[in-house]
Amino acid sequence: MLLYIIRHAKSLPRDGMQYAQASNVSLSPEGAVQAENLAKRLKKENIEHIISSPFPRAKETAEFISDKNIPISFDERLIEQAPSKTLIGADFKKAKKQTRENRNFIPENGESFNTSAERFLRALQDAINFPNNKIAIVSHALIIEAALTNLFNLKEIPKIEEASVTLLEYKDKKFNIVYINKTKLS
Repeated sequence: MLLYIIRHAKSLPRDGMQYAQASNVSLSPEGAVQAENLAKRLKKENIEHIISSPFPRAKETAEFISDKNIPISFDERLIEQAPSKTLIGADFKKAKKQTRENRNFIPENGESFNTSAERFLRALQDAINFPNNKIAIVSHALIIEAALTNLFNLKEIPKIEEASVTLLEYKDKKFNIVYINKTKLS
């Protein structure tokens, strides 16, 4: 089984927004172009099902990939990590940094790095029970970074860029990394 872990394409600016506001942000015009190009690159992969975060920027990316031909389901466990649901600006960035330095740290009205990773990994475990062999999972940078770090015991947190694909293979009851953070598929 192949699992295409996809970060949504570029969104409209979210700076200065609290988590609840930022969660409703759509793709930017540039992000729509990124998502369209990503969909073209993934077409030859013959993805059979898409599981997406319900946040608009992820949902819209999934819809580009689907092109109305691939079924999409939505899973709340794939929403972005919430380093804080109330902090904004520099305070938000500080909370985000703290959750990466101390992966069990829970900031004010937030979620720890490890808690978000566990949430994503539960969704990933459920995905392997789908009857399909090629599944795309569309989510967000922080939670994908957390999940990969914890799943593979990585020493460094990987950088996950907009509209990138991380390919995992699930074989013999084990996940293996094929590649991480590919922005161009050959």
